[in-house]
Amino acid sequence: MRPSTVRNRSNREYFRLEDTPIASNPVQKEVLPVDEAREWSKEVTYDMGKLPRCEECKSLSLLKVWSVWIISLRTRGERQKNTETILGLLSKAGNIHAKAFYCMRFKEPINPNIRKRINATKLVKELRRRARSGDMDAQFTLAECMVMQLLPVVYNNDEVKYWLKSAADKGMPLAQVYLCSWIGLDLKFDEATIVHYLKLSADQGMSGSQREYAMRLRDGRGVAKNLEEAERYAKMAASRSWN
Repeated sequence: MRPSTVRNRSNREYFRLEDTPIASNPVQKEVLPVDEAREWSKEVTYDMGKLPRCEECKSLSLLKVWSVWIISLRTRGERQKNTETILGLLSKAGNIHAKAFYCMRFKEPINPNIRKRINATKLVKELRRRARSGDMDAQFTLAECMVMQLLPVVYNNDEVKYWLKSAADKGMPLAQVYLCSWIGLDLKFDEATIVHYLKLSADQGMSGSQREYAMRLRDGRGVAKNLEEAERYAKMAASRSWN
């Protein structure tokens, strides 16, 4: 089953499924280690001189862009200003994920000209095109945009679930986390499926998943009770933090 979009009377897109296969040659990417993305985002938000050149910025991985975005949500003062500047520079360089997160994060940006230059309608169309080609990063970003509802794309629970699962099955740790823990989404997964994605994301270094999986192992919720493994995952989670 492949997703497609049609237009309603307000000229906004909504979701429909067609009995046609998704891209015959889906885009496969090597998943960047989560710890590497976190460390990079910490360094660059303290020292913007570490930001790569323009061409590298354009293709900068979703995990790195997302990590900078998360820091922008969790910090204040000079460091938060740095995150806006970084996302703005990445947006100007043409990084599609930075454009989306910039629009979602900064309603009143320091430099309003950056936001004005981002054509949100074209951005959503490009995300859809990439998502349909099998690009797991675009699939996650499109789902995030739909949930945040700050870009011209209609929220649809089935489509969010479709794109997140597609990205998660390709190995995208953020999508795996969202599938098993995104509060407020009615994704209708059974307990075994939730635990499956929880462990996948925990094994890729997502600290929140490691904590949750450790508690499940300790209590025997949805998985066989294993105190030794619970302690191992709890220690991994304790050694990591977002900021």
